[in-house]
Amino acid sequence: MADTGTCESCGSSGEELVVVRRLYLTPETWDTAASIREADFELWCFVCRTMYPHQEPGEYDPAELPPGMTA
Repeated sequence: MADTGTCESCGSSGEELVVVRRLYLTPETWDTAASIREADFELWCFVCRTMYPHQEPGEYDPAELPPGMTA
């Protein structure tokens, strides 16, 4: 579901926003395995969804959303 308002990633306003789950990626190094950490749900604009790692609606369980937030 798309919404309008302010993007919680870049702060742009007036754009169509989508609820996504932010992902933090840690690349592999010689002594550390690569990892992906799931973070909070946020409203993101199209540009942020094309540039930053995240999960789109359908890639996460909607039951995990905080109260009042809909996908």
